[in-house]
Amino acid sequence: MNELWDKLWSVEFGIALLGAVVGGVFTMLGSWWQSKASNKAAARVQAQGHALRGFEAISALRVRLEEQSFQGRGTTQTRDIWNRELMAQLALAKGAVALLPDQHEETRDAAMTSLQMITRFTGIFGWNEYKIATNTLLTEALRHLGRFVRGSKPREARDMDAVLTTAIDDHNREWARKELDALNAEAEHSELDDDAKEEARKIREYLGIPHPPEPSTADHSGIAP
Repeated sequence: MNELWDKLWSVEFGIALLGAVVGGVFTMLGSWWQSKASNKAAARVQAQGHALRGFEAISALRVRLEEQSFQGRGTTQTRDIWNRELMAQLALAKGAVALLPDQHEETRDAAMTSLQMITRFTGIFGWNEYKIATNTLLTEALRHLGRFVRGSKPREARDMDAVLTTAIDDHNREWARKELDALNAEAEHSELDDDAKEEARKIREYLGIPHPPEPSTADHSGIAP
């Protein structure tokens, strides 16, 4: 009887011990998994904080860009003032973006590429063209960071040289259309002088618009066709 009791006791003890060990293992695994998930969530929140600081610095720079009112190429003084502000704000944005960890390098590299393409305003080109290029690059960086902060899928990086070329060409075409519309409106009230006619001709060629037919000799002589 004692032997049977000892055996049962041993079996029950073994089962209890095994249960305790298994329970302890699962408890440890659960704690480890919870800790890992918490650390991952904390790292994500920290990365989003860096992205948000970069987003805010870039947004502030876009506002300042819109507030500038350069005439033509500006002056040495006005260009220096803008360039100092530009470089300071860009440094803040780049510093924040650079802190994004390697697992988010797709967002980090794409945003940084756009920021690094932004240059000082030297006056070699007019302000309008510079403004379009700078605003395009800032907007592209904002799109990458904005998607990351929202938790959306990363935006695919684009060839920014091609994007800039298209943006500037679109702007020039829009400006040319407005100039041509103004010349056409003026022509409805009075005949254009030779310089205005030549300007209209060049704009039509640039836009690929056919030239209007030349007046016939009969129109000038007053003879009805």
